[in-house]
Amino acid sequence: MMKKCVVCGKEFDAKRESAQFCGANCRKKASRGNQEKLSVTIDITPDALSVTSGCDDPHSPDYDISEDGFARRDKNWFDLSEPFRKVIQEGAVKFKQMVADEKKNIGLWRKQANG
Repeated sequence: MMKKCVVCGKEFDAKRESAQFCGANCRKKASRGNQEKLSVTIDITPDALSVTSGCDDPHSPDYDISEDGFARRDKNWFDLSEPFRKVIQEGAVKFKQMVADEKKNIGLWRKQANG
């Protein structure tokens, strides 16, 4: 059956009904073309480089683990199911406690080292 190549436009004798390319070169060009279409350009602005502190820094004792805090940091927060949001919040509470305990332990280690 005769088909038209989607890359170069030449007609070719297709062995299969699903064939799209006249040969390996056009298949490779199409594959490379798809890679170019999938490439992402990231425009970094000075605002994007700013480091959050306080309520948005998970290592800060002031880290906001409220529903509003999660919603502020993640625009898709409310698209998640409520049980899943609860699991994330519980994990954040545990992480916050772990960070506080670690800071306390570091302080104790420093006191012992300085004797």
